[in-house]
Amino acid sequence: TANGPSGDVSIIDLASGKNEPVLPGVSATSFDLSRDEREVAFTTTSSDGESEIWLAPLDRSSAPRQLVRGGDQVSFGQEGTLVFRLRDEKTSMLVRMKGDGTGQERISQIIDKFGVSPDGQWVIVNSAESDKAGYSTLAISLAGARSVKICAGGCPSFWSADGRFFYVVRLEKTFVFPVAAGKSLPDLPSAGISLSDSP
Repeated sequence: TANGPSGDVSIIDLASGKNEPVLPGVSATSFDLSRDEREVAFTTTSSDGESEIWLAPLDRSSAPRQLVRGGDQVSFGQEGTLVFRLRDEKTSMLVRMKGDGTGQERISQIIDKFGVSPDGQWVIVNSAESDKAGYSTLAISLAGARSVKICAGGCPSFWSADGRFFYVVRLEKTFVFPVAAGKSLPDLPSAGISLSDSP
């Protein structure tokens, strides 16, 4: 998954250095590749300033399809589902839907969404704390398990591609936690990690 300033989505052959645009003429603000590397889900900004989520085959066998207006920070979940942030004037929601854009399911109110675990079971979000002002970074289960607090105050977190390591970024420091075989998350304190914690 990539999030940041708008730009082109390209495939680069590291051996030859050949750069091939995946979405010619499209400026994406975020994107994610499906696990079988056949599709790309991406976010663009329309002429009226609205975020839109699109889906396209990487082989360009068909044109990109718009799935959602008002959504961004899109990732692939389990079995071709898509997980994203849906925003309106009052709230931002974590939403899951089928790859064809149907079956939208609102999961939780959030502030920001980061990545989804390689097994598609967990998604990292920033969420307002219910008992006091401020927010925390949480791992929210997409299978109905209890959420896991990563830290208070925000710490973007993500997995290695093979799911063996979990990275937590806090105040320009990156903490690396090993993930045990058969698990999606590392063992963390119930209150989350603090600035002084180290793996």
